[in-house]
Amino acid sequence: MDAGGTPRTREMKSCEWRRSMRLLAIKMGMSLSEHGLRTGIIRQKGEKLTKGQLLHTPTEESIFKHLGLDYCSPEERDH
Repeated sequence: MDAGGTPRTREMKSCEWRRSMRLLAIKMGMSLSEHGLRTGIIRQKGEKLTKGQLLHTPTEESIFKHLGLDYCSPEERDH
C-alpha cells in the first residue's frame, strides 16, 4: 500500500493478470494503475481526455469489488 492507503497493483502477482485487470477497467470507463483505480475516464481514440476520480480502494479486495469481480488471492492468480 502507498502512504494514502491505496494498494499498489504491483502486489497483484502476474503480469498477465494485471494486464487483463487494466483492460477490464478500460472497458468500464475506468483506469487502473500502480496509483489506484479511477472512474469517469473519458477517452477518445484510446487517449485519456480526463483523469477521472480516484476511487477509495484501501485493499486489493476493494479493487476487485469495483470491477465487479470475485476476489482472487495472489497465489490463485498464477494458476
